[in-house]
Amino acid sequence: MKYLALIVLCCIALTGSAQTPTENTLLWEISGPGVRKSSFLFGTIHVMPRDSFYIPASLERIIPQTEQLVLEIPVDLKPADMMAVLSGMMMPKGQELQTLMPDSSYRAFVQFVTDSLDQHIKTYSRLKPIYSSQQISLKYCMDGQTESYEMYLNKRYKKDKKEVSGLETLQEQLRMLDEIPMEDQVAGLAEIAYAPHEMCDQFAELVSAYRNQDLTRLATLMEEEDGENWEQTKTTLLDDRNQKWISLISELIRKNTVLIAVGAGHLGGEYGVVNLLRQAGYEVKPVF
Repeated sequence: MKYLALIVLCCIALTGSAQTPTENTLLWEISGPGVRKSSFLFGTIHVMPRDSFYIPASLERIIPQTEQLVLEIPVDLKPADMMAVLSGMMMPKGQELQTLMPDSSYRAFVQFVTDSLDQHIKTYSRLKPIYSSQQISLKYCMDGQTESYEMYLNKRYKKDKKEVSGLETLQEQLRMLDEIPMEDQVAGLAEIAYAPHEMCDQFAELVSAYRNQDLTRLATLMEEEDGENWEQTKTTLLDDRNQKWISLISELIRKNTVLIAVGAGHLGGEYGVVNLLRQAGYEVKPVF
């Protein structure tokens, strides 16, 4: 299903290549030149069904050792940030979903929203399709019963009065999602309407692979993505961001003992964070 991991995991796509780490772990220790004490890198899944949520014992052990949490973006949003999110989720004035979807697909989507979600089509008529897909997946596959690793970690570090920061801004992430071609966003909604159970089955498989800390399986699942625009989208959502993050991470780990928590899909691959940190001269070791 088109961009399933991106849709469900919110900005995180899981991909890989020959350089994907083979160790079954989500937690990595970073040491090397200029690092006074090891920092750590953890791969998250942004949205997890509540009954599947868990914290690896290895992560519990290192949290007290670290002085700072670094997420993709800070999760404590101010009112102005919330307004920016709401504005960024809406299509341009005068544009609606019905004008973007083929008539047959739109009718199927309206029927799905009405019969399976017990909602009115107006709920999604002006939302950008990528956000509609995300909301629908949470409601249909998880009945809204979800947990977030970012929110959990943020709460833990704030409780201990430790610093929490981000590798990028909310505005940067909103602009990044706007790079996803509209035709692919619309096609994703049509796929949900025609095969909603397939969406849930594939998400369950992603969750299972994540709970097993199986980066290789996660990579394989994302290699099944299709669409002529997928390679460019992957470059925008993963590769370019990973390379930008390396200099920021290097600066952070030279100052503090840090836990860096980013989507698991950013870890593996030739341009994944693990490999890029190694290329930059750091030792990156799996933590079990």
